[in-house]
Amino acid sequence: NVTDLLRLENNIVICTIPGLVIYNRENQKLKGFWQYNLENQRIKQYLADQWVTSLNILRSKEICVGTNKGLSRLVLNGTTGEFLIHPLTDAFTDIQKLITLDNWEINKIHEDRAGILWFGTTKGLIRLDTSSVSMSKWTQEDGLCNNNVLSIEEDNHGYLWLSGTDGLSMMDPATYVIKTFNESNGLPKVKHW
Repeated sequence: NVTDLLRLENNIVICTIPGLVIYNRENQKLKGFWQYNLENQRIKQYLADQWVTSLNILRSKEICVGTNKGLSRLVLNGTTGEFLIHPLTDAFTDIQKLITLDNWEINKIHEDRAGILWFGTTKGLIRLDTSSVSMSKWTQEDGLCNNNVLSIEEDNHGYLWLSGTDGLSMMDPATYVIKTFNESNGLPKVKHW
């Protein structure tokens, strides 16, 4: 089950339920990095969980990996093809607690043009400012179309577009004003599977 893809230099990083897979476009080979791998026990350190749901390359060139049980920060060594682990800093402590203790599973990670990290989760939207170590969260009660934020895209005006299972929300990250689009606004009726 492939959940996300990311182009990284000459590689395609693939999120899967058992872990990360890297496809090297030069040698056309796949290399897996699983949370649990009997051949190489240190692989366990890479990921917070084997159910990898999202990843994003940050401005710092780190890869922020979202899983069902937390975050991991990695850097790919271009020479060896191995991941180097970056420990979670204080900025990530609150979000890690929220994810692990309250089961806010990560669906999508987005870094906006101001360097703020946004996490679409199964229980809402999280904003993380790593420079001030501040975190905020929004749910359906705050105006989101629903709590399951599946995708985050930023438009040319800096607005965040958030897809959910019951519609679409647009947030102005400067004012945190949310506008929701659903069937009443002309969005086609969503049929749940």
